[in-house]
Amino acid sequence: MKSGPLKIGIACFPLIGGSGILATALGSELARRGHEVYFFSYAQPVRLDLPQDNLHFHRVDVAHNPLFPSPDYTLPLAVKMAEVAADVGPVSAASRHDFAWN
Repeated sequence: MKSGPLKIGIACFPLIGGSGILATALGSELARRGHEVYFFSYAQPVRLDLPQDNLHFHRVDVAHNPLFPSPDYTLPLAVKMAEVAADVGPVSAASRHDFAWN
């Protein structure tokens, strides 16, 4: 079976610490190895070094509410990922918001 570069989507927080830093490091290394990597977040992750040919950022628009400083952007994230997939084809996605059941 022939394998080539993958199209990988990563949803992450854009903040200076924690999972956003790890997601950015992972995505950057995958891009360096020749894969197409698509980042999704409500702001550009602080360590995301753009532009690069196979590293892309897609801003997810969320409604801001003073009552909820960190709005749930699950639905807008899904919509943005579907829009990108419609343009570039299927994207394998990883999200720090995912969870698994035992």
